Amino acid sequence: MFSDLIVIVYIKLLFMKILLLSTFDFNGAGKATYKIFNALRNERVNCEHRVLIADKDKRLSNKISKFSYMFKNKLESLVYRFENKKINEYKSLSLFPTFKFTEINKSDFDIIHLTWINNFINIEDIGKITKPIVWSLCDMWPISGANHYDDYSENAFWREKNFSSFNFPNFSIDKWIIERKINAWKNKINYVAPSEWLYECVRASKVTSASPVHKIPWPINRNIFRRMDKIQMRKKFGLPLNKKLILFNSFSGVYNSRKGWDIFLEAVKLTKNDFDIMVIGSSNTGNFKKYLNKSIYWMGKFNDDNKIAELINCADIFLLPSRLDNLPQSGLEAQSCGLPVVAFNANGLSDLIDHKINGYLSDPFDASSLANGIDWVCKNLKNLSKNSITKAIHNWDSRLVANKYKKLYKSLLVKK
Repeated sequence: MFSDLIVIVYIKLLFMKILLLSTFDFNGAGKATYKIFNALRNERVNCEHRVLIADKDKRLSNKISKFSYMFKNKLESLVYRFENKKINEYKSLSLFPTFKFTEINKSDFDIIHLTWINNFINIEDIGKITKPIVWSLCDMWPISGANHYDDYSENAFWREKNFSSFNFPNFSIDKWIIERKINAWKNKINYVAPSEWLYECVRASKVTSASPVHKIPWPINRNIFRRMDKIQMRKKFGLPLNKKLILFNSFSGVYNSRKGWDIFLEAVKLTKNDFDIMVIGSSNTGNFKKYLNKSIYWMGKFNDDNKIAELINCADIFLLPSRLDNLPQSGLEAQSCGLPVVAFNANGLSDLIDHKINGYLSDPFDASSLANGIDWVCKNLKNLSKNSITKAIHNWDSRLVANKYKKLYKSLLVKK
């Protein structure tokens, strides 16, 4: 009997089948899921990636899903108006049932791997999934209330130590959503935090403190994100050959306050070194040059990793002035291409940089300190670049990350 059980477990491990779910196959969260999927496939894990809305899918079903998603968001935004929050971030109420759990439970997948799934599977439906769940956290929404990024101070309402005594308003969307999550998610979800900061948030949250949590970063394909010939790449994109270039790269562009473009502009005014600026993720939508004595090269938005890797290789330094972030893929990609990173020593950004070894951690959220970081890195580029690649090899390489997920999957199937 015992030997039969061992054989069954061995067969499960050998032929395990993983379903990855995400709302999109584009934007930051969608790219993260796609990177995990590709990393697993390259390590011969039998997995499938399903999305609610596919970027380049022109079929009627995809158009209907996109319209439904936008319609639900509009309805939810009407509810937001009843609650005035100091932190104005993207929100999800997860109001509408999706009934995806029935299909998932009947499938032959062994493990369900979630990433950013808002309006794909709602709160209650997640709780009805009977298969083991792994959830890679793209932001704070699973551990908090409506906001995808929120206050994370010691006084934050979502912390287990504060929740019961917190002075919520009479009508509190956040409290209602947290209570829904607590009541629904009794199926022992295995959370994966890409950064130490989010790992600690998961452990402290009223929603997730009793659940298993693991720390696994986003994977980077180093066959794509690698050091290339800088002169050749600059010639390809018509960029100056004899000028330092500082890169700002954000999928959500320069007008997302959380990404810190405004702090970047202030810091640039205070720097002492000569350089130009290149921007990935935005076209020129404003006359920023009147604020700066610098040339700005607007490269636009791309959903092509090969093109992004080539553009990254045009730059000398990557500036990541986010006020609040998990473990930004843009920073991992830049590091893998050999760019030193300058960022604030706060939240998930701290995992990315070893101070003055492969970049510079500035005082949060001080433009003057950020400027000092830019100037210091400008003088120490050569060694920092080598160290950045070393950091990427030992921490973000897709094979390394895929094997961590394989180990996690196997541990769950053995327990099952």
